[in-house]
Amino acid sequence: MNCEKSTLFCDDERDHSSTDPTMLEAEKVNPGSQEGQPRWIHAHLSFSELKAKTTTTPILRHFDPDCRATVVVYASDWAISGSLMQAYDQIYYPVMFASRTLLSNELNYRIAE
Repeated sequence: MNCEKSTLFCDDERDHSSTDPTMLEAEKVNPGSQEGQPRWIHAHLSFSELKAKTTTTPILRHFDPDCRATVVVYASDWAISGSLMQAYDQIYYPVMFASRTLLSNELNYRIAE
């Protein structure tokens, strides 16, 4: 029975979209035609920059016992995190990273606790 209802719903939507003028306009838009718009260019450049940053540094490295280790911690109102970092060529790279959200009872802790 659920399959029949979902099929009927899909049929109704298909019929509705063919008569809705806003749906017809949206279907006619060619995504390639948006390339000249400043908003599209900004979004495309931002996404390309995000891809580049996530595929490059900082990348986890193996721990080197001969290098000095630095611990970086961060806490917000609802989460805590920490990373063990080591400098390679004067750039700090993470060796280990851990984070978690706080439990409901831990949200009441003061900073000193």
